[in-house]
Amino acid sequence: MIISRPCDIAQNKYGRNLKLLGGLLILNPIRKKNKLKGKNAMPLSLKIFDHLYLDEERNDCTLIFDFRYAFSLPPNVFHERFNKMKIFNKELLSEIQVEYSSYSNRLGITQII
Repeated sequence: MIISRPCDIAQNKYGRNLKLLGGLLILNPIRKKNKLKGKNAMPLSLKIFDHLYLDEERNDCTLIFDFRYAFSLPPNVFHERFNKMKIFNKELLSEIQVEYSSYSNRLGITQII
């Protein structure tokens, strides 16, 4: 997923590279009722967006991102190697960007370049 702001991309203001965030898309996930607690708790870098519908068939899906694994690519490499698969609505994209920004600006978190 491209996490550079859409207005920066439209105006070619993103610098030399596009910021990307890798993740998982799980269609029709099986959900457990109990939550992880104690030492089995999820790390702060892990963000789950659950109960989403990304297509007309209303297939239930979950997106999982680990913010520790953000990377960047030059735009020409991105266009050569990646196909546009889904376009998120602006509310979901904004929420993911806010969560990523909040994580990367925490004290003790290595700056992501």
